[in-house]
Amino acid sequence: MGICYTSLQSPPDPNLKVFSFGDLKSATKSFKSDTLLGQGGFGKVYKGWLDEKTLNPAKSGTGMVVAIKKLNKEGMQGFQEWQVLPLFASLKFSIPLS
Repeated sequence: MGICYTSLQSPPDPNLKVFSFGDLKSATKSFKSDTLLGQGGFGKVYKGWLDEKTLNPAKSGTGMVVAIKKLNKEGMQGFQEWQVLPLFASLKFSIPLS
């Protein structure tokens, strides 16, 4: 799974998991500074953990490691890119072999 969606969005593919904000908050230890991986034009990226089988939030240091992007609501820089990201991530590419 390369992307997650909050409950405010509809995933373009029924096979994608919808996460609540509470799930994302739990997976990142409430967006604590020790889980911060970096910051970009549209917000911060946090390290989180999900159970590999259920995709529910997991205890810190266990399960599958994921990166969770949180939009900076103070500034709108990159907002359009943030909206386009789910569409781009869901595209499938094929490269012809000759």
